[in-house]
Amino acid sequence: KADPDDHLVAVLCSVSSGSRAAFAEFYDRTSPWACDLLMQMFGDQRVSDELARSVYREVWACAPEYKTENGSPTAWVIMIAHRRAIEKIRSRPRREALWSSQEASGSAEEAHACKDGFSWSTGDCRARRYLYQGYYCGWTQRQIAHRDGVTVTLVRSSIKSAVLTARASQQCSLM
Repeated sequence: KADPDDHLVAVLCSVSSGSRAAFAEFYDRTSPWACDLLMQMFGDQRVSDELARSVYREVWACAPEYKTENGSPTAWVIMIAHRRAIEKIRSRPRREALWSSQEASGSAEEAHACKDGFSWSTGDCRARRYLYQGYYCGWTQRQIAHRDGVTVTLVRSSIKSAVLTARASQQCSLM
């Protein structure tokens, strides 16, 4: 049975030759994945669309550099989209002051529920902050631990706790 990504490799090869029709097909087949990722990360259609355009400009420009040994074409596009999203997030002003003011005022629950789309009814603020810093800001667990003066084990277990809380919250909302 043929792998759908095998066809995309051929399409991407045509894109690298400058075929606009191949690029349109490549976009049609991969954009749902990339655009969904961007929308999940930002929750803002305007920002997601802007980044998607940037992603596919890069695909058009870098198609000749694509190598199958580095992953499937779909994974390649998703990787570009994720990298672009992280760059966008990192280009924003740092949010340490926002985090500390939310924690001090007790309004962190509402802010997190709005910002990341999850309803965080349980779990501590530090776990959510570590999850946010690790995934959305792209910090390593070691960087987070060093910044907060805690152990990597504490950061790792806090992130795991936040992920489990988010999963449980989403499953409850689906029922």
